[in-house]
Amino acid sequence: MLISKSAACCGCICLLCLVASRALAEPGDPLDPAAPTLPVVYQPALAGYPPLPERPLQNWPEANRVVGEIGGWRVYANEPWEPARPEAEPPLQQGGAEHVHH
Repeated sequence: MLISKSAACCGCICLLCLVASRALAEPGDPLDPAAPTLPVVYQPALAGYPPLPERPLQNWPEANRVVGEIGGWRVYANEPWEPARPEAEPPLQQGGAEHVHH
């Protein structure tokens, strides 16, 4: 029984390889407008992402007042930040040393 299952799997794999190789071996002529082509299937890049949840509308004058009480944009500008990490290797400088004596 095990031999017949593995033989069937090998047969299926060989058949798929044969079909794929025929499809790759006979491309349509790009200069022939009547040449058969594969259909174009559009799939949006963000189709797999869940939509954002709906948020209730807020009273924007009240939100502006709260931000003003906090200190406005100056408070956000003073928040701590992390400096960029140094690169593993310094960038190569091209053409600097050989032109020193000119």
